[in-house]
Amino acid sequence: MRVIKALSVGTMLGLVASVVQTTRVSADDYSNNKPEFSVALSAIDGQQDDGSTTWNIKTQPGKKFGGVVYIQNTSAADATFHVSVEQGFTNNNLVVGYDSGHNNDSLAKTMDLRKIVKVPQESVTVGAGQTVYAPINFKMADQSFDGTVVGAVVVTKDVPGKAVKKSGFTNQFTYVKGVKIAETDKQVNANLTEAKKGRVVSGTNQQVFQLGVANNEANYIGDMSVATTISKGNQTVLTDKQTNRQVTPNSTFTYSVPAEKVLTAGKYRYHVKMTDVKSKQSWTFTGDFTISAAQQGQTTLQRTTAFIPTWIWWLIGILAAALLFVIILLLRRKKRDDEDK
Repeated sequence: MRVIKALSVGTMLGLVASVVQTTRVSADDYSNNKPEFSVALSAIDGQQDDGSTTWNIKTQPGKKFGGVVYIQNTSAADATFHVSVEQGFTNNNLVVGYDSGHNNDSLAKTMDLRKIVKVPQESVTVGAGQTVYAPINFKMADQSFDGTVVGAVVVTKDVPGKAVKKSGFTNQFTYVKGVKIAETDKQVNANLTEAKKGRVVSGTNQQVFQLGVANNEANYIGDMSVATTISKGNQTVLTDKQTNRQVTPNSTFTYSVPAEKVLTAGKYRYHVKMTDVKSKQSWTFTGDFTISAAQQGQTTLQRTTAFIPTWIWWLIGILAAALLFVIILLLRRKKRDDEDK
């Protein structure tokens, strides 16, 4: 049985404020072992809590207001940053993602951040040791909405073009600052439905059970547990439990469970139960699917290791980058000591 626990949204945002992408460039041309910048949010009209890490806003229809993102460049060279506000979506690991260009066309215009938010200056250059602010403007639609809009202010440090031409490794750093907007106190209950029947997708190295699910309401599920059982006849062939999952409002996602061994040809039945821990609501999805002999033949390698969610790889990358930075500092210190002798 596979058991997965995810980080809370607050912890995830803290991690995402570190390495989120690795590209190949030369370490000699670009200092890439630490972010060398920081990001903070100003106070904003309708703020419901203290601090500069998120905007939790209570507002009203038709209202115009704005806030500021402070970007401090702590490096010894000028740096350019990309600033955007992204709609939150549910990724396949059932955690909130904020990828640029990930559009949710099912959202009502009243809740679409592309319609609500404008970033006048998306590219900001900050001098060495300086702090610059980037304004963020909000204009709510005239029609009110119930529920919650979930998104984030995303600030990414650009990698210099000259570095991209070289070979090696560097890290591109991104800070993510959460944004939540509500207009009313009306409680909106989530409504999860099956968007696409469960099936197994076969590849060379593994088979993955996939189930399409839609959250049809403007409700954010911040803590969801998922229990999955797949059986063949009277035999249970796969069980999976996950906790601390998140689902964004009005989103459609693919819930995925990698099989730990090759599922042979035949007819299977799945049972998936998703539970909102806070509200105690639960949704159960059951159905049948068939694996053909041809599908079974596509998977030649048996899966021998447990599935590792994406956030763990992020954490490993962060720790590896920190270790590399420490090693470089120690080597430089040793070199200076040798020169002084």
